[in-house]
Amino acid sequence: MNSTFEARVDRGIHWIWIPVIIAVCLAVGLLLSQFSPGFAVFVSLAVAATIAFITWPRLALYGLLLLSPFYFILNDLLTSGQLAGLATHISILDYLVIIAVAGTVWQLLRGNQYGAYRLAGIDIMALLWLAVVFVGLAYGYSQGFEASFRSARGPLMYALYFVAAFELTSNRRLREFGWIMMINSYAIGVIGLLAVAGYLTPYFPELTVGLVGDSLTLTRPNFFVEPALTIPNIIFLVLHFRFMGLRVRRSLFLNVLIAGALVLNMLVLALSVTRGFWLGMIAALLAAALLLSRYFNILKFRQILKVCVFSVFTAIAVSFILERFFDVSMSSVIFSRLDSMTSGSDPTSDYRLNEFQVYLRSFLESPLIGHGFGSSLGISIEYASYGFAHNQYIWILQTTGLFGGIIFAIFILLAILNALKTLSASREDGLPEMMNVLFLSTLAGFAAVSFTSPELSNPTTVPLMVTLLGISRAQFGRLQSRSDQEVDGP
Repeated sequence: MNSTFEARVDRGIHWIWIPVIIAVCLAVGLLLSQFSPGFAVFVSLAVAATIAFITWPRLALYGLLLLSPFYFILNDLLTSGQLAGLATHISILDYLVIIAVAGTVWQLLRGNQYGAYRLAGIDIMALLWLAVVFVGLAYGYSQGFEASFRSARGPLMYALYFVAAFELTSNRRLREFGWIMMINSYAIGVIGLLAVAGYLTPYFPELTVGLVGDSLTLTRPNFFVEPALTIPNIIFLVLHFRFMGLRVRRSLFLNVLIAGALVLNMLVLALSVTRGFWLGMIAALLAAALLLSRYFNILKFRQILKVCVFSVFTAIAVSFILERFFDVSMSSVIFSRLDSMTSGSDPTSDYRLNEFQVYLRSFLESPLIGHGFGSSLGISIEYASYGFAHNQYIWILQTTGLFGGIIFAIFILLAILNALKTLSASREDGLPEMMNVLFLSTLAGFAAVSFTSPELSNPTTVPLMVTLLGISRAQFGRLQSRSDQEVDGP
């Protein structure tokens, strides 16, 4: 048989080996190191972590998923509170990406864990996209573009697609991933609200995160957590009520756990005061509703009524909490942002329009292959030197040209088609199906946001989206395997 995952064996994680490995490496490091004890401990822990991640690559992936929402402050801690999220040095997140990919390649070469893997069209497009990214990075670096690495960092994370496609193939591993999503939801909610309350701002004196309006001044959570990740978190929590993705018996504790995470993420999303994120949330919810209606036939009148009532009560609760504890009127915020947008008084509109025009002109100068990552375009705005555009699609065209843009578009289109095929062929509405709906809804939300913010290449959002894409690919592989078995017979 040539099935995609014919020899796949899910042996789980022998958690006891993790402290054993750490203890052994720590002892060896302390005994043999000629450096200071503190440095020996650091090196020993790094060696232990590397061994664990090579053995279980998904541990590195989970660590990345838990840390990536805080990408900016993790980097800022290394540079005295400046905006180091755009720095060129190698960070802990880069290490996790490299070691997760390396561990997956190592396990694949061993052969006894993954078995035969049949290369599909989407895999070829993923490899081509990564090749485009490496070429664009090399070209930008050779041209002396200081922002080449930090500009390519998000696209390089698409290598995690293969980690998720190889690692997250069984229901047991999807349940692990579900708990990572739950932990992530609480971490984003708590850190985001601490930022809004002003507890984190003193540690980052060079970071401007305030939004000043006619009657509004508040600290936004945007550079402390990634508010765009509240979109897949909210979708995941809502879907959990339908699919019971964590496979534990429904209890009051679990209901409270989900409701608490949902409210926290809605608060952070609201306090981001970002119209693009709000639009993305609407797009993701609509996509989820369409998928549930089309493939599971659960959005009948009674279900729609329940969702509407639940949404109204949740919105009232969120508004009350905002006014009671943060002195923010959500209705005033929304009307203020809409008014500034329609009246032409929005301070961001002029420089973003200028930015779009400059990137578009630059693309037309080299429409086929682009200019590589990190090119400085001389835009007359504060963020010009960062090689960054607020429109994802113009940015991809300017950096990789039509050649890279078409490859990326085909890659994403194949992912969508595969997920839809898997849902169409599904015989149940369980955990794998939930992940496909989550992937497609997240992609719809991020695609909408990417008209004003590059969420499809943002190092804070790419790890989760690409992990979901890899999970969807794994489920499509299992569908192919079942089809092969039906054709070959017993």
